[in-house]
Amino acid sequence: MARLTTWWKLGAAALFVASAAPTVVADVLGGDFRVSYWNANTDGDLTSGGAVLDFERDLNADDTSALELSASLEHPLPFLPNIRLTHISLDDDFNGDFTGGFDGQSYSGAVTTSLDMSNTGLTLYYEVLDNIVSADIGIDVRRFDGELRIQDNADPSQLSLIDLDETIPLLYAGARVDLPFTGLSVGADLSGLKVSDNQLTDAKIHVRYDISLLFIEAGYRVLSVDLDDIDGTDVSADLNGVFISSGIDF
Repeated sequence: MARLTTWWKLGAAALFVASAAPTVVADVLGGDFRVSYWNANTDGDLTSGGAVLDFERDLNADDTSALELSASLEHPLPFLPNIRLTHISLDDDFNGDFTGGFDGQSYSGAVTTSLDMSNTGLTLYYEVLDNIVSADIGIDVRRFDGELRIQDNADPSQLSLIDLDETIPLLYAGARVDLPFTGLSVGADLSGLKVSDNQLTDAKIHVRYDISLLFIEAGYRVLSVDLDDIDGTDVSADLNGVFISSGIDF
């Protein structure tokens, strides 16, 4: 509880600073809607009572496919932030091999792991630049509602269940540079915050091509999660890989 309280205080302070900064107000109502596909490699480890499980070595974690939906709304009202809503479905099952003790359970070989890091995000942001170079700053609130489940195939009663059920505010910044007369642009987005031994970072770099109201985008994304003492387990998970998006910008 103390960890989340600190994160919320920092997130609220960041939004206050963003609202106080000089901002650019949209002339008319606008926004976008997009669908993204992300192919991510899963890495990291779990630590409980001195025992360590490696995602790749012990749980045989490999590529995960994720689908994300996103919609944003930008408006001409001064002092009120613009809004973006996102939801990413990020869950997969892995079949690994682990013999030993972990989280009070005893595993004897083949194990099945279910990792669900699906989350919904609400980003409140201000435009500080809006020309050939555009830039946004604000706060990104993530609601995780998933779990990590490890079960012995031979003895299903040997089961570790870690709830990934957190609401976490993050600092957000995004930038894009348009390449004149080409329809192309390059950009990056970063959401992240570190408090003590807990950290969450979500970073993307991308190239975009606009055709009238339509656009396509491709890039690379890294999601890194480090959480201390979640149900007695330290969770360190890294997902990274290429993504492609398409949508409408109005």
